Formats: sequence, structure tokens, C-alpha cells
Amino acid sequence: MGKTLILSDIHFSNPSSSARSAQMLMPLFDGIDRIILNGDTAETLSKRMSASSITLTEELISLASQSGIDVVLITGNHDPDVSKTHHVYEFEKRVLIMHGHAVLDGVAPWSWRSKYIKELMRKYPTPQTLDEMLEQVTESSQQVGTDDMESNKPSTLKMASLAVPAVFHILKSWFIYPTLTYNFLKQFAPETKVCITGHTHRRGIWIRDHVVIINTGCFAKYAFPSRPLAVLLDSVQRTVHAHSIKTTRDGFKLTKSLCEFNV
Repeated sequence: MGKTLILSDIHFSNPSSSARSAQMLMPLFDGIDRIILNGDTAETLSKRMSASSITLTEELISLASQSGIDVVLITGNHDPDVSKTHHVYEFEKRVLIMHGHAVLDGVAPWSWRSKYIKELMRKYPTPQTLDEMLEQVTESSQQVGTDDMESNKPSTLKMASLAVPAVFHILKSWFIYPTLTYNFLKQFAPETKVCITGHTHRRGIWIRDHVVIINTGCFAKYAFPSRPLAVLLDSVQRTVHAHSIKTTRDGFKLTKSLCEFNV
């Protein structure tokens, strides 16, 4: 396949996203043979943003296809119905690409929806494989994201009271995410040597017992909490590179490689 570029958490049409158009992303794809959009590309569960985010996603796929670039869409918790693909393995299962929401109990502990996801997950048989685990999380995310669940949304006053606990859960998730991911891999994907995720919106590169965990962050305005990362897989050199992404007048651009791992 040559070179594959991995991006996550574009969140098309979300007011907090720095990706205002599909065209902005095209400069990232120079010399690329395939792109993997690793979850939360679109906002398919949002009544307000669903249609426009799907349109932008389809536009990105069309632009990439016109340039001879293959596109793989992986599901996230904001777009669990965007495809049937929940993960991708590369390099004889040594590299695993998944959105990463399955790692956290309740998917998003900072959200009011989290407890309902936990309730749904308890109804499933204990997952024995990675496919089973990701399928259960995807189905639960989709059910909790339906319009029917809006009746369970806390009042404005209650939501305000949940703000401080939500911040605590976000910070805690940032801190424990690498170790949780490592433990998840030991259970469901023990062959993995490099795992590429998103979801938490906090980019980072960590090593746990010789296993590399890369979180690509998110495309957020004002680069908060950080600029996004892109991960480049080179099937010829058998390498994994992480690049920071910066915003220019013409769109997004890759910086030089921050690190390289051989697989």
C-alpha cells in the first residue's frame, strides 16, 4: 500500500473543530496512497450537525479518490454508524488502529451519557475478542446517541452542577489513558506493538513495557488542548512516524517527523 496517513477526531461541522472544510485537509495527503480516518470524523448522532458533517466527510472521500487515494473510515463514539469498520490491523497485527473509546469505562466518563452506556454494556456477554468488544461499544454508543435518549438529558441547572466533575473526569482520563490502553491491548490484542488511537483529544506518545501508544489528539480551534498529530505508516520501510499538524492559510500541513518506530 506504500504510505498510509492516519487522522482522527476531525469532528466536521462541530463549532469547536478547526477543520472548516474538506479542502483544508488535502495538503496533508501529498504523496499518500491511503488515509485512515480513525473515528469521530463526523457528527452522525447530532440532529443539528449530522447532515453537514456527513456531506463534508463525503466531500473529503471524493477529493481523496480523485487524487487516487484510498480512504478507510473507522467508527468513533460520535459517528458509530459511519461505517462497519471498528479497527484496522497493519504489519501482521503489530500495529493496531482504533478510535480508543472502548478503553474507557462508559466510553466518555465526563458525559451524562456515560452511565447509560455502562448500563447497556452490562447487558452483553463478557467480550472474548477485540471484535466483540468493539462491536458492543459501537452498538451501545449508537443507542445512547439516539433522539430517544434526549429525554434523559439532565436539566440546564443539573448540567451546570456536573461541569466540575466533568473536568475532573477529563483530566483523570488523560492521566490514566495510556495505561488503560496498554491493559486493554494485553487482553484483546496482545500481538500489538504500536497502537494508534484518538478519542480523548489529548495527543501524546507513550511507551508501556515496549508497547508504543500514540494518541493523535483532535482538530480543535486554538489548538486546545494541543495540536493534532498525524501518523504515517510506510509499508516499504516498515516504519511508523508521528507528525505534528500545523494550520496555514492554505490548510493543514505536516511538520517534520517527531519520532520513528520500526515494526
